[in-house]
Amino acid sequence: MSAEPPSGWEQACPRSVRLAPEGLLVPAATLRVLLQGGRRLPLLYTGHAFEPWVRDGERVLVAGDGLPRAGGLVLCDRGGWGDLLRVLRTARSGGWIAALDAFPRRRTIVPPDAVLGTVVEPERARRAAAGRLWRASGLGAARFAWRRIESAPAWDRDPSDSVLDKYRSQVGSYRDARLGNLGSEHLAAIARHARPGGAVLVLGCGAGGEVVQLARAGYRVTGVDAVPEMIEAARRVAAEAGITARLEVIDLRDFDARGGLYHAVYLTPLLYSFVAGRERRVTLLRRLAAGLEPGGCVLFSAQLHRGAWSWLQTRLAARRRGPTARRGEPGDWYTWYLTPRGLIAFSFLRRFSVGEVLAETRSAGFASITRLGSHFLATTPGPV
Repeated sequence: MSAEPPSGWEQACPRSVRLAPEGLLVPAATLRVLLQGGRRLPLLYTGHAFEPWVRDGERVLVAGDGLPRAGGLVLCDRGGWGDLLRVLRTARSGGWIAALDAFPRRRTIVPPDAVLGTVVEPERARRAAAGRLWRASGLGAARFAWRRIESAPAWDRDPSDSVLDKYRSQVGSYRDARLGNLGSEHLAAIARHARPGGAVLVLGCGAGGEVVQLARAGYRVTGVDAVPEMIEAARRVAAEAGITARLEVIDLRDFDARGGLYHAVYLTPLLYSFVAGRERRVTLLRRLAAGLEPGGCVLFSAQLHRGAWSWLQTRLAARRRGPTARRGEPGDWYTWYLTPRGLIAFSFLRRFSVGEVLAETRSAGFASITRLGSHFLATTPGPV
C-alpha cells in the first residue's frame, strides 16, 4: 500500500473515501475485497464534491452487488484508490459516463471493471427529480464555488508554514514522479543568460526533477529546499540519474544568495505564490538579484487571477474572515490537498494580477521583466 493518498482533479477538488467508523484510508484493491459477494460497506466521504447530498465527513453505505444507474453514485477504482462519481448515463463504448456535481462538465468514462459498488444513497438524495435539476442548473458547481470562499482559512501562524506541511506529506509522490517542469522555452531562456558550465540555482527544488534537467543540460546546479525529506529524496534521485549537484536544506524565508554568484535562478512552479507578504517577496527578489552575475536572470511563475471571479473570490474570503483575523493582503488564497490520512488540509497560495507581479519585480531592482508563457523572466543589467 502506498503511503500517498489519491490526488484530486488538479487539486481543485481533493476527496477520498475511508472505512467507517475508524476513518482508515485503504486502496481500491482492499475495498474490492471487502465488497465481494454483494456485501455492504459503510464508508466516510471526504470532500465537497456532492454537497448538499453528501457532505464532508458523512457516512455512506456502498453495496458491492449494485448496478450503476443514471443519477446515482458509484464507487470506482481511479488510480488505485476509491472514488465516488455521479453516473450521468451509459457510455456507448461500454461503462458509464460520470462526473462530480462540483464539476459537471468534467466527465470521465468508468469502465465496468473499475466499478467497486454503488452507493445506497441517503434519503434526501433519493429525490431524483430535485437532484437532476440541481445538477443541470449548475447549482452544484455554484455551491462548490461558495464553499471555497466559506472555507478560506484565517491563518493563526505564518501562512507559508502551511506550504511546508503540504510538501512534507507529499515527498513520496514527488520522489516517485521524478518530473522536471522546465520546457524547451524555459531551458532556452536560461541558456541566453548562462553559458554551459554556468552556475544555476533551483529554489524549492523538491525531489530534484529540475536539478537533474539542468545538470544534464551542462550547468553547475545548486538546489535548495526547506523540507529535509525533499532534499534526501533529491540526493537519491540525483545519484540514480548519475548527475552531480549541490543540495542543501534552506528555508526560502532565510535565503540569501550573496554568498555565491549565479548566472540564473529558477523558482519551481508557483513557488513565488507560496511566499506570504509583499515585503518578504520583494526582499527575496532583491537577494536573488544581489546573487546574480551581471546579465543574470531569475525565472519564476505565480498563480495569476483567471478573470474577475478569481479576483472576487479572494476579496469575499477576506471579508468573511472579519476584522479580527490575521491581517493579510488582497489576493491571499489557498489550496486544498489530501493528507496521508485522507483528510482535507489547507496550504497558502497568493493570487496576483500581472501588474502586481511586474510591480514587485521592478521594486526589487530588476532591469527587465518579460512574460514567457506562464513564467516571468527578470534580468539584471550587463552582459553575462
